[in-house]
Amino acid sequence: MFAGSHQCLTDTRAVRMTYTFARDRSEYGAFLTRMWQVIDPGTRLPAGPFRSELGQVDVCEYNEFSDDDFAKALEVLGRVHGDESISLVVVDPDPEEYHIRDLGHFPCFSVPTGDIGSSYWEAVSYEPQGDPGGAVLYADTFAIFGESGSWAVWGQRDGFVARVS
Repeated sequence: MFAGSHQCLTDTRAVRMTYTFARDRSEYGAFLTRMWQVIDPGTRLPAGPFRSELGQVDVCEYNEFSDDDFAKALEVLGRVHGDESISLVVVDPDPEEYHIRDLGHFPCFSVPTGDIGSSYWEAVSYEPQGDPGGAVLYADTFAIFGESGSWAVWGQRDGFVARVS
């Protein structure tokens, strides 16, 4: 796999994998703006971080967010809600203090809905600057949402909640 700071592609497993990280502060700000439409990142469980009170809430273990079944569920959510892509934004550890300052990496990415099955794991396990600790996989708190703004997932290491509106 070759990896840039913003887009990763590979054909080594006979499957094309694509995901796009923010490349600069402007793109990072656009991710944050979309996240803030559905999630209040300053709220932690047990209070609900979701902006909408509508929808269904499901709970699963935090470590399930990186498995294939979870990726399949994200793909279904994206398709049902008409999302061309889904996005993930790391909330903790503090992106400014850790990811951006120390790794020069903006901890957020988008994946086309049709590529989630083949690209989600690659994106959450991507190691910026070769640092495993910078992988989204090890984040304490994150938000996942579709571009429609009609659903969101909140991942918090000490709990895990998904709301679908």
